[in-house]
Amino acid sequence: LYRKRKDGEYAEGEVAKMATDAASLLLAHGADVTARDAQGETALAKSLLHRLPSDFVLALVAAGGPLDDRVDLGQPPEHLYVSPAAMAIGLGQPPTVLVAMLERGLDTARPTEPDDQNLLHYAAMKRFDAVKTILELRPEQDVNVRDDSWATALFLAAWKGMHAAVSALLDRGADPNLPDGEGNTALHTAARNGHDDVVEALLSRGADRSLRNQAGETAADRARKQGHESLAERIG
Repeated sequence: LYRKRKDGEYAEGEVAKMATDAASLLLAHGADVTARDAQGETALAKSLLHRLPSDFVLALVAAGGPLDDRVDLGQPPEHLYVSPAAMAIGLGQPPTVLVAMLERGLDTARPTEPDDQNLLHYAAMKRFDAVKTILELRPEQDVNVRDDSWATALFLAAWKGMHAAVSALLDRGADPNLPDGEGNTALHTAARNGHDDVVEALLSRGADRSLRNQAGETAADRARKQGHESLAERIG
């Protein structure tokens, strides 16, 4: 199989399907889905890390692959521990993978990611479809929880310019005026980064343009400081 793959003798997608079929066969015959390699990583972690097909990943999730792992993605000597769910979001798995993990009971409110973030914090910086999935399947989740810098999911989505995620979080009751540890609100960070559409969404949903951070700056001040003069004028 390896030789033929290397020599290009298989059609596109054929190797991935064969690998998925092989994994399913091994699982059906009792392969230990919790077994780990020399680095301490499970097959689920490996499949996510190497961006294997979603059917392969889904087979491992369905078979009980550990969802509470923390996989080190850092470059030595630094460490960066993330969960399998965060890997699925960040490394491009389709929404069906996250749905399967949540349906297995994954706790999306527990801080499992860097900076004491939960999965909603992480998703808010990455992909709207992941935010949408978490909000739909975890209707009880508190969207105003803060990470270790006091940032909420709304703040992080605004920082990244994730307009659709910002709107969805606001619809779920996210407070646009909760500041981070430096006194910056979601409006401050969206203004600083020049995210016009996010600024408009926040202002239309009750963001207070008069609030000042610990440096005494309003959102308009932060926009102006970064050269976003027209945006600063609109904020007022």
